Amino acid sequence: MNDFITLSCPSCGGDLQVTSNTQSLKCTYCGTEHIVRHDASSFYLESFAQCPVCKRNDEVKKITTIVANQTQNLQGVTIEKRSYIDKDGHHHTSTERVPFHGTQSSILAKKLGAPAEPRAQEPKGGWRNVILFIAVFSILTAPFYLSWRAEQFFGNILIGGGLFWWYSILNKKHKKEVEQYNQDLKRIREQGYSQWQNAMERWNRSYYCFRDDCVFIPGEGSSVNANQFSEFVYRKSIE
Repeated sequence: MNDFITLSCPSCGGDLQVTSNTQSLKCTYCGTEHIVRHDASSFYLESFAQCPVCKRNDEVKKITTIVANQTQNLQGVTIEKRSYIDKDGHHHTSTERVPFHGTQSSILAKKLGAPAEPRAQEPKGGWRNVILFIAVFSILTAPFYLSWRAEQFFGNILIGGGLFWWYSILNKKHKKEVEQYNQDLKRIREQGYSQWQNAMERWNRSYYCFRDDCVFIPGEGSSVNANQFSEFVYRKSIE
């Protein structure tokens, strides 16, 4: 015999009784239909989401559930072959076990994936410029700590001058990248991150209808094709 569990209706707050075998029920107070969800330690109710196109919910599933069920974590070991030639000209081949890990998602899960958190692209080339500066300095000062010769000095001046010109160009480019990074970071903090949070909130409330290949949020009365889902979650958050 199954024991009854009392839950509150999310719509009106009325007390509803379910058992561990109950899959769905209709609130006797407000008439709202609910799906009964449960895990190892708790039960909760989730309102049925009716597709605004076909006006049915038998092929409707929450997007967070679809993405979780159709995304797999992969890890394992792959065998890679490496070839090289030794100093005597002999060819050698070796094998190496290389671990790998990642995720694999269905085409639908990729379409319906969560909005990517906005990040500013970090500037590159800082260490490259430092190394180049050290090279320029070493070439220009080499004649002073080695046996000094005029032809070597002028040769180093020409080489060092060319490297210094290259360093100046790269350094100017790096400064522009840093400036752009700071501007992007400021824009993300002021606007982009807030929009992303709103988009995530909409993503968590969205449903997908397998029959009509459309995405919707219950209560809004409209839907879009799954291919337009990214624009859909951001559209309302920007308006």
